[in-house]
Amino acid sequence: MSEFVTLSQKKRKADDLNEEIEIDIDTTDDEQQERKAGEDNDDDDYEDIEDGEQDIDFHSVKSLLRQVLGNEISMKLNLSKIADLILEKALATNFIKCDGELSDPYCFLSFLPYDIINKEATDLIHLLKSYENVNLNIFLQSLQNDTKLAKKTCFVFSERFINMPHEVASPLYDITMNEMKENSEDAEEMKFYLIISRKYEINYENDDSLEDKEVNEDDNNKKVKHAVDYEYFHLEDEFFAKNAKIQFEGVPKKGLLPVYYLLSNDGLKKSLLEVQQEIASWT
Repeated sequence: MSEFVTLSQKKRKADDLNEEIEIDIDTTDDEQQERKAGEDNDDDDYEDIEDGEQDIDFHSVKSLLRQVLGNEISMKLNLSKIADLILEKALATNFIKCDGELSDPYCFLSFLPYDIINKEATDLIHLLKSYENVNLNIFLQSLQNDTKLAKKTCFVFSERFINMPHEVASPLYDITMNEMKENSEDAEEMKFYLIISRKYEINYENDDSLEDKEVNEDDNNKKVKHAVDYEYFHLEDEFFAKNAKIQFEGVPKKGLLPVYYLLSNDGLKKSLLEVQQEIASWT
């Protein structure tokens, strides 16, 4: 059965371990030294486990980021830096793992403050501006001018293996958003979410019906190029697109089309509710 593993849970485990490291004043000096030595070994074992888990999470997040962004965009960004920020400075990050904490994540969701990206991963901001989307650039400029709004805006990084069911999306968002609210310095919720996702070209390089076909018209051979259709990888993206304040696409490469959605807090919650309603209608 899948389980949620959160960064806050990892921290609590470390705190719990530290609380257990106490020396009994009723024991002898030798007993205290033996006990302390054993506890030190426990610390080392725990640190090894924690380091191993962080290493696994880092490489998995980096791989999933490359999957959602595509190879060409990934080469323009410092994915290692973004992966580090997701693990260390996110408002909340959650994984779905199926074989314990030391297993590879099958899915992750992270909310990373705009301010952090703007300061420490500027290549991503430059990439967004390079698309020259007028509405997005106006919004990004408003964040530069309004520090309060900037603090209430975050990037949403999310990806999962293709065999992970759509049903995991809404619960994962609910858990992570609640955790983000608990970690917040004030009671005010986020105002805007910039979600990075992608679409795929239908039957890319596989379906003969999408190839150019020759037709005879007025004794002149002409080629008719069929329109390229793209489909969502994830069910929730369809509703993000429907409720987005701003949405735009990148340049398609090898059958993948980068897409970006800017949603308000209400828009995100509405989208997740619609996802739940859509899934409920299947039964």
